[in-house]
Amino acid sequence: DIDGELREQLRSKERHAKREQEAVEKKLNEQVEVIARAGSLVWINYMRFARRTDGIKSARALFSKARKATNCTYHVYVADALMEYHNSKDATIAGKVFSLGQKSFADHPDFVCQYLDFLIQMNDDNNTRALFERTLATMPAEKAGPIWLKFLDYENKYGDLASVQSVEKRRIEAMANPNVSIMESFLKRQSYLDICTIEEQELGYAARRRLQQEQTETKETVQEQPTPAPPAAPPVQTSKEHQKRPLLEPVHPEKYPRPDLSQWQPFKPAARPANASPLITTIVPGPPVDTPPQPPSPPAPTVPIQPQWTTSLPDAVAYFVSNLPPAQTFNGPIIPPGEIVELLRTIIIPLPPQRPSVKPPPREMPRNFGRPAPPPSNPARPQGFKGGRPPNQMPMRATGAGKPNAKRIGPNRPPDFDLFRQRQAKRHRDDPPF
Repeated sequence: DIDGELREQLRSKERHAKREQEAVEKKLNEQVEVIARAGSLVWINYMRFARRTDGIKSARALFSKARKATNCTYHVYVADALMEYHNSKDATIAGKVFSLGQKSFADHPDFVCQYLDFLIQMNDDNNTRALFERTLATMPAEKAGPIWLKFLDYENKYGDLASVQSVEKRRIEAMANPNVSIMESFLKRQSYLDICTIEEQELGYAARRRLQQEQTETKETVQEQPTPAPPAAPPVQTSKEHQKRPLLEPVHPEKYPRPDLSQWQPFKPAARPANASPLITTIVPGPPVDTPPQPPSPPAPTVPIQPQWTTSLPDAVAYFVSNLPPAQTFNGPIIPPGEIVELLRTIIIPLPPQRPSVKPPPREMPRNFGRPAPPPSNPARPQGFKGGRPPNQMPMRATGAGKPNAKRIGPNRPPDFDLFRQRQAKRHRDDPPF
């Protein structure tokens, strides 16, 4: 059996859990809305690119995909409809796109206002008034404020007096807002764009705005004033102290936060050679611990603080790192260095294509390669000489300037000092001429 007090506690817990659930849902819906708007912007830019490169048909194909995407906003429909109207010069297709978007965004005032602007630009009075009536009949009153203002402005510009008065009366009844009055509707009817002469000059709008600004400044000044402290006994001051004035205004702790001096680390630079490369040192301070005061001890020798880890970098890298801002100012995504190094170590970079090697053509071999020279028909009296050498001239040895086959190659090459050939040459010189 649950008594009344316990039942009330359970109800209180349920209400608290429900409020927390609503807060979480609201926060998540806001995040989803931001992502959806960004995705719609991507689709719109993709459609524009396709229209510029491939034509309007490619943009239509992308629109058919975009409107089926999850969390597609009304911006995609408006962009495609206006693209069809201005590029295809076909208002019928643009109207069909707006009608298709109305099925999903009929309760969205921004989409309805865009649709109304299109119909007003097309001078389609019947469809414009029908859209006004259909939207105001189904849209909740808390969302229909912009639609009522646009309807009233449309009747003021293009309608008769009876229609204007009817819309004013209906707007006041539908809004049920005490701030909405006939005077406000009258001022909107008697103004155009940013010309509001009656409101500014005749009704004292400028004076009211100035008064509101003064009241706002007074409230801010009162809020900034600190709470007066209890009066204390004034200290005895000399005549010189009475003449001094504070040069700076007192700092309010609740307005200007002060640094936590307990977390500061004393700076004690360690001596190192002048030509050494700079060291990148990182020290992670621990939480401050309140220690009781201790009696003063004799001064100990100064010992440089040893960092937790110290890395020596090359000169070029150290100079680059010294120009970087502090690590505490970085608020972007943190990339794990281990994974990047592993990726660079294991990545396979394709080599550039190699050209096929061009081999030189084979050299032509001499005709008598590997063949013995034919013996002369008559060693005593040769029949003739080739190469233009006179009979009484000794053949050149291993110079290659005499006969083409003077320097032979192969196994049948004669030795450099051939006694038989020398005797034959001497015999030719001793023979009498014919």
